[in-house]
Amino acid sequence: MHTILIRKAMGETLRALRLEAGMTLREVSLASMVSLGYLSEIERGCKEASSEVLFSVTQALGVSLSEALVQVSERVAEQEAARATPHRVALAA
Repeated sequence: MHTILIRKAMGETLRALRLEAGMTLREVSLASMVSLGYLSEIERGCKEASSEVLFSVTQALGVSLSEALVQVSERVAEQEAARATPHRVALAA
């Protein structure tokens, strides 16, 4: 069974927002005052960031924390739906 990791969805979302903003990891690191290495680990889903760090990063990206969390929620919902679909097909057969 594949576990859905919120930290991975958060990292993917932050990376997508950073790329949409046309910013480098270094630029976001400087603007948010989060170390480059830690920010990289967050984006790769290796580390879970505190709410304070997430707020700082989203502010540096020019988006609200709530907007980022909505996008994370949508990613998780997509993963849940994808995970449930094969099971539903097997039950229907």
